[in-house]
Amino acid sequence: MPDHPQPSTNLQDTPHSRGFALALLGLLTLSIIGFGAIGRGGPLEGRLVVIAGEVVFNGWMPMVYMLSAYGFGCLLARYIPVISGNHALKGALGLALMLWITHLLGTLGLLNEISAWIITAIGAALCVVSLRSNPLRMNLPSDRASRGVLAMIVVGIGLLIVAASSPPGSLWDSEFGAYDSLSYHLELPKEWISDGRIWPKEHNVYSFHPGYIESAYVHLAMLGGRSITLQSAQFFSLLMILLAACNCARATNEYAGHDSRLPGLVAASLVVLTPWVVVVGTMSYNEPGAIVFGGGALAVICTRSISPAMRGLLCGLLVGAACSCKLTAIYFLAPSIAALLFARTPVRSWRILILPGLAASAAMIMPWTIRNMIASGNPVFPHLAGIFGSGHWSSEQLARFAAAHHFDGTLMDRLAMIALPDPDASPLIHVARFRGLSNIQWGLFPAAVILMLAWLLMKRPTHRLGALLVLAFGLPMIAWIFATHLQSRFFLPMVPLGACVVGFGCTTIHAQRPAAALLAMGSLVFAGGLFAGQRSGHPNELLTIGAAVYTDPLNMDGQAQSLTWSAGLNAAVDSSETVYLLGDATPMYLRPRVVYNTTYDTPIVAGLIEMHPNDPPRWVDGLANQGIDWVIVNTSELARLDSSGWLDPRISPHTIGQLTDTLHARALGGGTIVVLDPARTAYRIKKPIDAQPRP
Repeated sequence: MPDHPQPSTNLQDTPHSRGFALALLGLLTLSIIGFGAIGRGGPLEGRLVVIAGEVVFNGWMPMVYMLSAYGFGCLLARYIPVISGNHALKGALGLALMLWITHLLGTLGLLNEISAWIITAIGAALCVVSLRSNPLRMNLPSDRASRGVLAMIVVGIGLLIVAASSPPGSLWDSEFGAYDSLSYHLELPKEWISDGRIWPKEHNVYSFHPGYIESAYVHLAMLGGRSITLQSAQFFSLLMILLAACNCARATNEYAGHDSRLPGLVAASLVVLTPWVVVVGTMSYNEPGAIVFGGGALAVICTRSISPAMRGLLCGLLVGAACSCKLTAIYFLAPSIAALLFARTPVRSWRILILPGLAASAAMIMPWTIRNMIASGNPVFPHLAGIFGSGHWSSEQLARFAAAHHFDGTLMDRLAMIALPDPDASPLIHVARFRGLSNIQWGLFPAAVILMLAWLLMKRPTHRLGALLVLAFGLPMIAWIFATHLQSRFFLPMVPLGACVVGFGCTTIHAQRPAAALLAMGSLVFAGGLFAGQRSGHPNELLTIGAAVYTDPLNMDGQAQSLTWSAGLNAAVDSSETVYLLGDATPMYLRPRVVYNTTYDTPIVAGLIEMHPNDPPRWVDGLANQGIDWVIVNTSELARLDSSGWLDPRISPHTIGQLTDTLHARALGGGTIVVLDPARTAYRIKKPIDAQPRP
């Protein structure tokens, strides 16, 4: 990657900057009001009070965490003076260090309210000291085109705030009721807090993933008093997306070498306004971690006057952090960054580039690999079992897990999935039908990137850069085709690179100002339209009632009536009792003690079936002997898992029928049956100790 002239630094505040800043603040307020007013969900003033409350009472924890991370980044900048003026990059580097410390303390069982506040206070103090000597300065753009794009970014931030204020599970059809969040992104931190340690759990295979973002949720909970605050995790994702946008803007402007802010703002607009980013940026997902560190790595690559060794070290640290948040970043970020690094560095310096980079990446992921090695004997369990061993899993479980994360199809089928719908998927489920870049939640992003790459390839001054960028995009695409089960969301770590490419490419076209405005406006329309279409046009329907709709037997009018199966179960079961979920693996909203497993892990009933074939009364007795008071059977989910081949082979439709018949008979003989919804039924298999009715 050739260097460009250093951009001018004479961009000073205009006399109207303060007025423009106030206008942006007003626009942000209007955006929150506008998006908060969509659809039903109670009076508008009530919705706005809820949003303000969420921002204040649940937003302060991630904000303090990020400011502390920035402080640690400032500490690093003392030893790397060349990045001292890059506030966004310091934020990304500090966040990587903060996540590493959080995860390490949690793994050692040392993450508690005291240690969390000590670490946070140290970082915050470093932040204050740094800002006193090197304060952030408002340096807003003065040209109309840049201001227009920035205004649309601000409107998008309002959308993010509104969406992040709704409870997990209420938004985004593509995520099936926030299944991943309720199954492990939020559930595992809840269990780790209860255990007092961040450690793998044999009933949830996803606890063996790196989990640095989930570890941060534990840290946030400790700041707030040990309880998981759902929206704080979502605001944490939002802040990471904004930091990623800042890094992409800085990287683009540095490389473009222009006085104008427009290239960077175009890149930032794609990061903030691409619908897929809006989805993951308002949920408790780990993709924002990969996005923010990808943006940081690009900022390192585009920063001048960094030695090859230091450039390799910083990129290795950031890529290692991305992989520690989202393991698939090893496919979708690392190859691209490596290609750009090698192109940026003379061949004679590759050796001093590689070694520090590998060392930094290894150090970043080391707490996770050591933890997994101790827990399972395999540092990357459940992956590479043929090399490191299968841990507590059987060969059948490994095969089932591998099959579920593999696409069965020819090479042509795989290539077609990039742009064409899956002919075997249900036409009613868009995310399953459009598994590649044609998914509507990509908005204008793929078209903009493809057009810009083609433009850079065609122009003589930039054709070599275009070829390099095609390679940087092609490597993750190859990984997507051959190493994954082809999901549209997997491309998200590539967003920073795509955003920077489009931003830089805008400087090479004559009509850059109208193109930038149309791109930002079009992306905002896609994102806003996606939000407005949630819950059949009522995206704010659960905003005012909040998570209570999933935890308490209340309807929208406050009357006693269960709206969700989890609320119904909480109403029927005493918090001191133990429930066993068969089929479900999303216990986040349940108050009683829960025994569950992901579909790949061993269900306790499977062991009883194997021990006592065709003897369902013994299965029920075995569950009762293990302290289980209630069994909740989700027949619909069990049927789906069975048809997909993901269900434990010991649990068949026949054995499920035997079990439910026995549970039903036991309940009629002195127990209780509660129909939670058409798919789920709860059976009490032990009489309550206290026969008196519950208050």
